[in-house]
Amino acid sequence: LEQAALDAAAQVEGGGAPSATAQRGRRALGAERRLRVLHLFAGPARDDSLAAEFEARGWETVEVDVLQGQDLLRGKYYRTLLQRARDAEFDLVIIGSPCGTYSWARFRDGGTARPLRRRSAGGRVGGLSAKERWALQEADELVERAAKIAEAVATAGGEFVWENPADRGDPALAGLGLYNEPDHFPLWLEPVMVRLQQRFAALQLHFPQCFFGSPFQKWTTLLASPGAAALLAPGLARAVCLHARHEQRARGYDQYGEPNAPRAAAYPPGMHAFLANTLAEGLSARGGGVACAPVAGGVRGGGTVAAA
Repeated sequence: LEQAALDAAAQVEGGGAPSATAQRGRRALGAERRLRVLHLFAGPARDDSLAAEFEARGWETVEVDVLQGQDLLRGKYYRTLLQRARDAEFDLVIIGSPCGTYSWARFRDGGTARPLRRRSAGGRVGGLSAKERWALQEADELVERAAKIAEAVATAGGEFVWENPADRGDPALAGLGLYNEPDHFPLWLEPVMVRLQQRFAALQLHFPQCFFGSPFQKWTTLLASPGAAALLAPGLARAVCLHARHEQRARGYDQYGEPNAPRAAAYPPGMHAFLANTLAEGLSARGGGVACAPVAGGVRGGGTVAAA
């Protein structure tokens, strides 16, 4: 696991560098400011947030979430944020895009929320209501915009980490107990995500959030650019589920009739601490990213590695 991430980082470092403009901008900014992380879809403000963990380690943070008043679907706001990314203002972007339309739980809730995407249909299904079509369009646009920001950060020499639920329809993940819905269509199969992974030789890292204190098992995948993956891989290699059962389940509803999914979407504090400890300290030690420029031809690299 560690070697795969390190190999990918070395591959990208040797395969290109950020543009001269981006390099000059990063050097100029580096002389004037602390390292800065952008957190897209950060959720509601909270005292034990991921931003708070980064700030405690000396980083500047920018949180973006509609629950905090920042809407990535607003064109002017999005374009401003994208330009900041292109201008090398962010050393790292962490993305946790909404997973509702990609959720495996849609296959498991007895029809209360039917699947909106299927592997067998190339990620789309017919016969959807107007409300369901709108939900898909909104989700697609958010992913597209977030991917452009991740690409801009990486092209300028920064790193990206994108979080979403693991693929439940990939036979390669059967050893982790994840191959239990062959028709599941996860975020990772979207063409825009495949291109992002291939272009920057990013790696998928799989782990259960219960290892970090979540009451839900919640198998999760991080798509990480090579420099970030090299830092995260050693810790995630030890992130295994040792529970006979879990206190709560992400799918379904609680005793009050409220859906479990929104609570499961929040990262546990232990995961915040791990990400901040690993990424903030690792990137600070080397002054930012590892020149995560596009791989020549845009088709080399990428892969998937899992917790042992």
